[in-house]
Amino acid sequence: MDFDYKKEAMANGVFGPNKIGHTYRPAEYHGVKARKKKGKTRWAHPAPAEYHVFNLADEHKDEPHEDGSIDRRWVNDDGDGLYSLVDDCRVILGKDNEERFAFFPTPMNDNDSWHGYPLDGSCIGEKLIEYWHDRKIISDSTYLRLNRHQGE
Repeated sequence: MDFDYKKEAMANGVFGPNKIGHTYRPAEYHGVKARKKKGKTRWAHPAPAEYHVFNLADEHKDEPHEDGSIDRRWVNDDGDGLYSLVDDCRVILGKDNEERFAFFPTPMNDNDSWHGYPLDGSCIGEKLIEYWHDRKIISDSTYLRLNRHQGE
């Protein structure tokens, strides 16, 4: 399934910076034109779509937290990175196993660009699933399906 995304251009192999100030560098070995490689998922969409999916997670704004902060990015329970999805998981992001989620590991250094890849939802933590469900980012059926597949 195709989806609408802003067709942004890269400069020197990097997108951005986005509203948060982060840049995104697509990894060629995860790209839509990459050869199939064991242990590496591939995007089903071109690099500007990857950047769009990254920004859904990175730029996400919500109501204020108890500490007054407003930036509630889609960080997994383990804090190791951002997860993203498009349109209640209706959009297939990965071309190998029809992955419907993307993971963007936190860069080693603050100045480093982010990158990401498609994956299934088995690694998504309960708190993030609850957060998405509470804010109606995912439907009841997606919520139940994700909770059923926890820890597989």
